Amino acid sequence: MDELQQIAFVEEGDQITKLDGGHSADQKYKLTKQDQQSYLVRIFQLKDLDKKQAEFALLTQLQNLQVKAPLPIDIGSIPTLQLGYSIVSFIEGESGEKAVKKLSPTEQLQLGREAGHELLQMHELRPPTTMPSWYEQKYAKHQRYLDEYGNGSTHIDDADLISQYIESQAHLMIGRPTMFQHDDYHLNNIIVKNGHVAGVIDFERFDWGDPVHEFLKIGLFTRHLSTSFSTGLIQGYHLNQDPDEQFWKLYGLYTAMAIFSSIVWTAKVMPAEMDSMLKRISTVLQDHHRFERLVPIWYKGNSPD
Repeated sequence: MDELQQIAFVEEGDQITKLDGGHSADQKYKLTKQDQQSYLVRIFQLKDLDKKQAEFALLTQLQNLQVKAPLPIDIGSIPTLQLGYSIVSFIEGESGEKAVKKLSPTEQLQLGREAGHELLQMHELRPPTTMPSWYEQKYAKHQRYLDEYGNGSTHIDDADLISQYIESQAHLMIGRPTMFQHDDYHLNNIIVKNGHVAGVIDFERFDWGDPVHEFLKIGLFTRHLSTSFSTGLIQGYHLNQDPDEQFWKLYGLYTAMAIFSSIVWTAKVMPAEMDSMLKRISTVLQDHHRFERLVPIWYKGNSPD
């Protein structure tokens, strides 16, 4: 913890607890001051400072939109160690993945609606400059993942069917709006306290693109934890109503694309989890009846089928 002693905000007598978990390479600490106010301190490689400063500025914008995100406090560098640091407020509570298991289905639905409302608020942010076409960006990225998938050692039986489905629906991305994306919006990045959303964390993967793209995490990473929360997340985003057919078409398209990218990512980053990922993919295919069904079977609303 020597690097922490070189940060002016850190004072003698502060309580420091190292935090583990997540896929980030950053070192994370909970810092509690003598007035019992707590903060999250991240230590990262100095080469990442520009990206971290962009994230820090983003948090300021989210505060202006009254999003329940960490309050930015300080960011800077420790040149002698070739490190950078950021300090934000610490949101007390527990991860949504743990909290949701303690709630009734009705409470899970309400929690999801709150999370959907937070996401809707975030999507008020527009990119600071003109962005390339979302369709061109996303389609090109998908093709790269498809090539990597083809060159990899893990393949699935329905790959051709999924690929054909994507090609038949790709035109839906043409003209889609470019807005802020958290890009990792799921229960582990939602902090819950007393059954309600206390805050949203981990904005380091933020991006710009079609807001519907945010929801693709549901099929792979959320619905198995709570179909009620998953339903509520979509409904809350749509002001507690069911979404229209256009939403479901885009949701299906992005979910299908995520199948290939998830296999590639898992093979690179967490190969030991490949069997688990393949089970999740199998569930997605069942949920959508191999993409013959528009609305996944877990959704509990009254949208078109």
